[in-house]
Amino acid sequence: MTKVAVVLGAGGTKGFAHIGALKMLHKQQIPIDLIVGASAGALFGSVYAAVGDPDRMERVMRRIKPRQLLRWYLCGLTCEPPSALGMRLGAVLNGLKFSDLKIPFAAVSLDLATGREIVMREGRVVDAMRASISPPMLARPMPFGNQFLLDGGVHNTLPVDIAYGLGADVVIAIHLGDERCRASLGRRQRSSPKGCEGRRCQRCSRK
Repeated sequence: MTKVAVVLGAGGTKGFAHIGALKMLHKQQIPIDLIVGASAGALFGSVYAAVGDPDRMERVMRRIKPRQLLRWYLCGLTCEPPSALGMRLGAVLNGLKFSDLKIPFAAVSLDLATGREIVMREGRVVDAMRASISPPMLARPMPFGNQFLLDGGVHNTLPVDIAYGLGADVVIAIHLGDERCRASLGRRQRSSPKGCEGRRCQRCSRK
């Protein structure tokens, strides 16, 4: 049976576009066997994997404002008071392990000590999500086991290669970068036997 993965890319507040993309896939009855997310993609992907319904995900996320996201970062991405946004996400994700999710999910992050890409598929979902969206300079590195992790989008904006590595036959990638960056990713896709390597292009790395 063909395994279909959806890859949700990094993009800050543009991550709200992931809601519309997932709703369209749901409307077209396209099966999703795996979700892979980096940075904002991990935030929206984890909620979708937990609830399994884009309309319910939208109800959770639609009241979030950009200033609330900034305040959440400054509060250390806590899912406890005084962060209303963190509490809303915590109500969905707290207590869930990856094995509890309705759709298999992987979050991509970066090891601060080694610079290696880390793919999180075990443990507490909320911890993996917070690690994947912890941007340097704005939020502290997140402890995850014996590692300290940073925003996955720093290294891999669109982790298509991770999805293929996890056994996907078909990958639907939701890219939030500009058109020139997408063209760069497309060239890598054409040159790769398994598809786009999903690495952050130089233009995005300067943003």
